[in-house]
Amino acid sequence: MGVAFRSPSGRALRGACVGSFVEWFDFGIYAYLAPIIAANFFPAAEPTAGLLGAFALFAVAFLSRPLGGIVLGHYGDRIGRRAVLAFSVITMAGATAAIGLLPTFAAAGVVAPLLLLLCRLLQGFSAGGEYMGAASFAIEHAPAGRHGRYAGVLGASVIVGFVVAALFITALTALVGNAGMAAWGWRIPFLIALPLGLIGLYLRSRVSETPEFRALQAATAVVRTPIREAFRTERGAMVRLVGLSLPFVVGIYLLLTYTPTYLGRLGVPVGTALLSNAAVLVPVAVGMVAAGIVSDRHGKWPVMVAGTACFLVLPPLAFLVMGAGGVGAAVAGQLLLAVPVAITGGVYFVVLVEAFPVRLRFSAGSIAYGFAQAVFGGTAPFVATLLVARTGSDLAPAWYVTLLAVVALPVALTALRTRPAVLPR
Repeated sequence: MGVAFRSPSGRALRGACVGSFVEWFDFGIYAYLAPIIAANFFPAAEPTAGLLGAFALFAVAFLSRPLGGIVLGHYGDRIGRRAVLAFSVITMAGATAAIGLLPTFAAAGVVAPLLLLLCRLLQGFSAGGEYMGAASFAIEHAPAGRHGRYAGVLGASVIVGFVVAALFITALTALVGNAGMAAWGWRIPFLIALPLGLIGLYLRSRVSETPEFRALQAATAVVRTPIREAFRTERGAMVRLVGLSLPFVVGIYLLLTYTPTYLGRLGVPVGTALLSNAAVLVPVAVGMVAAGIVSDRHGKWPVMVAGTACFLVLPPLAFLVMGAGGVGAAVAGQLLLAVPVAITGGVYFVVLVEAFPVRLRFSAGSIAYGFAQAVFGGTAPFVATLLVARTGSDLAPAWYVTLLAVVALPVALTALRTRPAVLPR
């Protein structure tokens, strides 16, 4: 794979990956436990209403991401990537562990979902700086010519966080039973987030600041107001990056969070749905690394164009296959949806980082990515559930992704023709 984890750059990648794993394990357990959370915090006579409530709070965490991106992006460009990443991982872990201690609606009434809302907002705030921070940290440490593989490995660590979340919840459900899981077992995965966060904090604290940011400090070129400067000079690049991000940020969350719930509605047992999802995510992680390696050899834009084009055609086919029912169809359908997610995910980090100059990278990237996540990514499970409820068609979420790919593909094609002028580093 070409990554020496004992080298300084490899240790930086390891610190970025472990922290991102923790962050996305935390998000994954909430997404996978959405039906149980709905029953405990949003008791409703109609199951869809409760599930919409749980997914709405999933989306709320993404709405606080832009604020987190602005605040943490400012400090990431002012004082460095390392300190901000340490803050983000421990904040996410603390907020997640707090969810495991919350009273349910039956015990505290409306106070319970309000406290859950507060925890989700804190999670989103910390995640607002995590994605861009980890990407900048890893890739600014990466050797020349290996940005793609570092980006692919970092993307894979996000997927692995979700895989471990799914496997842990499946094993815990088998151990305590469905009744025990609904009553008290759901708290355990949230509580485990705290020691995992401490491990991430330890690993990140042992890695030095990135060479590119240290050079910026040495040249006294650190910007005093990076947010204002980013909006003044990088508006066009941020808008293009938002458009480019749309099918990926929606597609990945449909795969990670919506499909297990969707399969459950089709009659697939919860444990089987989670295991099938975890099984599909393993080749996604491998595919991201492979896509990153290919981008180092042939360029990131051909890979991004290929992945975006796949989003045009594969999501409807994926949902058609899953709708046939059965475990085999569930796996096959998810694999079809996984193809464009893996291809674009393998190069997305490096596209994100190289879109902006070092002095404004954390701020501009966090704002653009945070906006795409808040408006489209985080709302994907909610919008998918709502579209199915309103249209009566299980294919509605797939057509939603295809529509977003229509928006993104011209951006990717323009970048391919004019590289690197459209999104300059």
